[in-house]
Amino acid sequence: MCAKPPGPEIAPGAPLPGCGILPGMKQKLTKTLVDSLACQPGQRDFLVFDTELTGFAVRVTETGAKRFLVQYTRGGKTKRLTLGKHGEVTVYEARQAALVALGELAKGGDPVAEREALKASLRAAEEERRRAAEADAFTVDKLLDAWAETGLRDASERHRLESPRAIRRLLADRLALPARALTAAQAQQAVDELAKTSPVMAIRVRAYARAAFGWAVKRRFLPASPFADLVLEVREKSRERVLTDAELGEIWRAAGKLGHPWGAYFQVLLLTLQRKSEVAGMHWAELSPDYRLWTIPAARAKNKKAHVVHLSEPVRRILQAMPRLDGSRLVFTTTGKVPIAAFTQALEQLHGKIAEERSNRPAPDPGPVQAKPVPWTMHDFRRTGVTVLAGMGFAVHVADKLLNHVQGSIKGVAAVYQRQEFMPERERAMAAWAAYVLRQAEDQARGGNVVRLMPEAKPRAR
Repeated sequence: MCAKPPGPEIAPGAPLPGCGILPGMKQKLTKTLVDSLACQPGQRDFLVFDTELTGFAVRVTETGAKRFLVQYTRGGKTKRLTLGKHGEVTVYEARQAALVALGELAKGGDPVAEREALKASLRAAEEERRRAAEADAFTVDKLLDAWAETGLRDASERHRLESPRAIRRLLADRLALPARALTAAQAQQAVDELAKTSPVMAIRVRAYARAAFGWAVKRRFLPASPFADLVLEVREKSRERVLTDAELGEIWRAAGKLGHPWGAYFQVLLLTLQRKSEVAGMHWAELSPDYRLWTIPAARAKNKKAHVVHLSEPVRRILQAMPRLDGSRLVFTTTGKVPIAAFTQALEQLHGKIAEERSNRPAPDPGPVQAKPVPWTMHDFRRTGVTVLAGMGFAVHVADKLLNHVQGSIKGVAAVYQRQEFMPERERAMAAWAAYVLRQAEDQARGGNVVRLMPEAKPRAR
């Protein structure tokens, strides 16, 4: 009801100025009465209860708003059920609504509690719809983006690029699917199909996918991972593939026939025996001014340990002849901004050049049926190099240093005290390996089309 206005004292029982209604007064609510009700300036509100229907009232506020309500008590608490605003509902309509509410009260109901429960239910339903919409928008593709950006933040550059890419190839036709909708059966089917042709890759991609979807589950983005209990009846075997001398020669010659930058890339990869991503990401600043040393920083090395690579004379000639894009820090790049990455397509081109050379050779003499050779990979370059060097008499621990293996052949107490880097031996080994590869290429080319090696070039200004 209207609070007592400031100013002179008002006699007890006198009506409040501007209201015409005594505090706590009851009158039969009619349109004429409700229209006349007003709260004087400075007063917040007041109530007028109906004389004919207990609990039925109208509340008048200082803004002039008038709302009908039913006031009642439940559990020792006074509650008010709003029935409508005067002008939007009539006094008669409000009275009828009050009768219904009072009838519910008589049966033990609680209209205010029921209305609040309904509102809470509607809010919960709306929140569920919102979450469902967000879940539908969180596709497999977006999950992989989020995982690469957050979950792989501290991983190596190679892992950040290759892991999401491998999963995308596995789930190429399901990238637009909501991540929560990807079933375990669909995941199993995709991995089984890959295992038919590439069992080793299937094992690795399964591990990548388990990590990605497990990361999403931990962050409550998904209720469960479809890869958690995935079964795969294959085992990853340690590769033992060593390239033959003939393969070494034809790889070198075929790479020389490829355009920029892949031809130079494959030749540098073969002669340095480093990992494909480390060579692909080579920076000009990592090379010494005389091109004799290449330092792979810890941030780009697989084992997070900086690694020095001695560059043989053929590698130096290749790098000196490489075009350098304006402003680019990268050696092997087509855009100047990112390193080369289309390894699959480049390998197909390399194999195509090898196939062309083989088709031009005279047919071999018929002999015993030979077993189909095992396909080689770029990683086999490393194994082949250290195998050849071992045959030349270079120690195993030198090979470990060449490959930047943390767990090398020197173990136990000896590994703690052995801190030599064997730099002179490593330099001689790299030179010997380069000479061996070029000799295979030249020996096989004699009598046919001799392939000219990379031309001499003056070192570019650094």
